[in-house]
Amino acid sequence: MNRPLKSKIILNYGCQDNFCEYMGVNRSLVSNVIHGRRKLSFEEKVLWAVHLKCSLDEIFPIDPENSEQVGKKE
Repeated sequence: MNRPLKSKIILNYGCQDNFCEYMGVNRSLVSNVIHGRRKLSFEEKVLWAVHLKCSLDEIFPIDPENSEQVGKKE
């Protein structure tokens, strides 16, 4: 579960439903993102971070298994 994301939603909007309404997305999308069942595009992540008044890395921590390594040697 992405607890930092859920916390920012509650802190800024009071509840997930208010955030969903404000963002114009359905409740299942937000729930699936929080529970790690759905990933957002980079642009969507930026938009969410702007509306949650935080940085990307505060609410979308880097997953080392799914990120490309910088300077990776083959």
